[in-house]
Amino acid sequence: MRVIILSSLFYPEIAANAKRMTDLAEALASRGHEVAVVAAPLHRQRGAFPAISPGAPGGREVDDHGIKIVRTFMYEPAKKTFFRRLLGVLSFALSSPFGALRLRGRYDLLVTISPSMFSGVSASIVSGLRRIPFIFDVQDIYPETAVQLGVLKNKTLIRMARWLERFIYQAAAKIVVISQGFRADITQQKGISADKVAVIPNWADTEIFRPMRGDGFKRAHGLQGKFVVMFAGNIGLAQRLRTVIEAARTLRKYTDIQFVLAGEGVEKERLVQLSGAYNLKNVTFLPGRPHVEMPALLAAADVCLVHLHKNPLGKITIPCKTYEYMAAGKPILMGASGEGKNLVEEAQCGLAFEPENPERLVEALLQLYENRGDLARLGENGRRYVAEKFSKGKVTADYIELLESMAGEPLTGDLVGKGGKQRNGDPCNRRFRSRRCAAGPGVARARS
Repeated sequence: MRVIILSSLFYPEIAANAKRMTDLAEALASRGHEVAVVAAPLHRQRGAFPAISPGAPGGREVDDHGIKIVRTFMYEPAKKTFFRRLLGVLSFALSSPFGALRLRGRYDLLVTISPSMFSGVSASIVSGLRRIPFIFDVQDIYPETAVQLGVLKNKTLIRMARWLERFIYQAAAKIVVISQGFRADITQQKGISADKVAVIPNWADTEIFRPMRGDGFKRAHGLQGKFVVMFAGNIGLAQRLRTVIEAARTLRKYTDIQFVLAGEGVEKERLVQLSGAYNLKNVTFLPGRPHVEMPALLAAADVCLVHLHKNPLGKITIPCKTYEYMAAGKPILMGASGEGKNLVEEAQCGLAFEPENPERLVEALLQLYENRGDLARLGENGRRYVAEKFSKGKVTADYIELLESMAGEPLTGDLVGKGGKQRNGDPCNRRFRSRRCAAGPGVARARS
């Protein structure tokens, strides 16, 4: 099977989309499938990257897994205003089809990921020109996320964006979502057939993220003897981390409780200023780190924090950092209702509290702080739960099984069988009929 992955972010970028698409590409390659990636040039301002080829527009790379990478143009604004960021994603949407069309030979599938939703437009163009189906992997529901966060307010633009959303959903051969709530939104609110939507949750690499000692990291950052509450990830509008600063203000008399916010994002500067205005000594800001350094960072935490905007979409999403926290054996403070809250309660790995409510955060945190003897058990529960249900090996295998079932199928038609199982009639599809039927479902070898 030959697969194109179209994603503006790819290794060595550290964002969630980059990790998901990189893990998928590597899992495909490890099974003998051929993978080509169309990505944007590297965001060099995010820190040091491993020594690889320059990644200039039009640049080609081949990584250690044999994955071909074509990097195309993407405008990178110095000042991140809404419309400049929009220009950035539009520039990649326009350039990426040219990168995909440069790939030689016949490919079987194309996978793209949102945000940005404009990647779906690019994918639909490539799908039509190369006559291959495309899979739209939805990490955030746009434009509704931008509307709920107050980023998108113009009614005309909202109508246009919602039309574009429906167009992409209809053009895609399959829509992959990360939660049952996302699936319900797309099928019930957007009118897309349930057979067309598959749930493939985010995952954690349980070999990289595992319980470890964080003494060295604590010493390096002056955290010895502290009860560390760690948030690691994007510091953006959706995270609403002012709630954390207000909670830290309330807890300043607890001199051994230290909040650590590690990451970058559009809200970071504002939060640093607010923390300074409150003269908070119990909040530490750290820069974003490459993914390979995250296990050592999390090892320094006593409790890990998830927090989301209090809106309907916050109830149906589970940030991917949650699974990594759990794999690292850390108790979770979940500032979300709905699916995030349900996950923590089912796994019995922490406490949930009402989002955007500093008082409820303080109450939940103090409950864990005053019952520190329970932390190891909560961490073990989370680690065990993720290993059983959300390990990288298990979930990427499910993803690849879905792709293998679709390879070689026509661009239109029913793509799943009865009961929502991701099959298209005969699991031995036309292109791989002899090889897959001989080897059994889900074990097709790569094309020669």
